[in-house]
Amino acid sequence: MKRLLSLFTAILIILSCTPTYAVDNKNSEAIAKQLLGLCHRKQVFLLGETHQNPMSQELFLSLVRNLLGQGKHVFVGLEISSDQQSNLDALLAGSTGSELRLYPAIDHSAYRNMLKQLGDYPKSVLTVAAIDAAVRENNRDEIMARAIIDAVSSQKFTAITVLVGNLHAIKEIKWHPESAASTRYLAERLVEKGMDVCSVMQDFTTKDAPVILSGQTPEKAAMSLDIIKSTYHAEDMTGDSVTDAIVVW
Repeated sequence: MKRLLSLFTAILIILSCTPTYAVDNKNSEAIAKQLLGLCHRKQVFLLGETHQNPMSQELFLSLVRNLLGQGKHVFVGLEISSDQQSNLDALLAGSTGSELRLYPAIDHSAYRNMLKQLGDYPKSVLTVAAIDAAVRENNRDEIMARAIIDAVSSQKFTAITVLVGNLHAIKEIKWHPESAASTRYLAERLVEKGMDVCSVMQDFTTKDAPVILSGQTPEKAAMSLDIIKSTYHAEDMTGDSVTDAIVVW
């Protein structure tokens, strides 16, 4: 009886430490394959996300798995402060990750679990880099762009894939005339530097099944503008050139 109680207690402890999010591996694998098919000729794959959605991390892992399965040498760029690279390396090597400081917007159990799973792959085929600005730096998109351009220029990698917030994946934005903003987000900066970029955003609207919106369609254009509604963009902006594709979950 005591042994059974001990076993039951151990099970409860394990369950209490298990992330409470649900993911659909089948959907993420199917979506990843479709996206890689759409973007297979591009130099850089930018996956935008709405933070704190575990399906985004599962999709990103599926993208990396598929690229590695194709025999690619993959560079992964993450929205983590560059001064945390040593702590990130320690987590990837198997540490608890308690020293790794993440921005609050991305710090959740699914994200840290994604990092641990990325650490399962050998460094010979996968490089995971903290490419974001350090805490006291403000020019985040410029710094992230520089890190990605350096990775492309090194010619060490056959696939470059990056996970960032949706706004950083904007390929082109027309600011409102009354706006004082002149921000050029990561994707636009890379395009200006001659990079061939595939930008994919995500929208977590309730759907019967995930769908991919791509091409020049009214639905995709409208969804693009809805995703970037927090920006003070021009009223006559159509949304056609904001991103290459949108995953609607």
